[in-house]
Amino acid sequence: MRTTSFPKGPAPHLLVWATVFAGLIRTSLTFDVIFRAPRFDARGKKIANARFMKVAHNGKVIHENVELTGPTRGPLSEGEPATGPLLLQGDHGPLAYRNLWVKPVESK
Repeated sequence: MRTTSFPKGPAPHLLVWATVFAGLIRTSLTFDVIFRAPRFDARGKKIANARFMKVAHNGKVIHENVELTGPTRGPLSEGEPATGPLLLQGDHGPLAYRNLWVKPVESK
């Protein structure tokens, strides 16, 4: 298992696929992402950073247990909320999304 911390800002390690697969416009790519939002105590103080628990690309695990130290550049608000909207970026060339499933997972 690889554990990595990245500085505050965008997650370029997750965006590499856009360059690698730029020539495969008509090819279906799959991503399975298990994301854990940042955790806050009852007073609203952050007690744990967000994490990508697992990211699989076309069935192959490419990231596991990656800590995110803050929101990406251009967040919707100044603070870091426990929940928020899901934003999909597609401004790096032709891209279409389909069969997008979002399922909350109970924390243990």
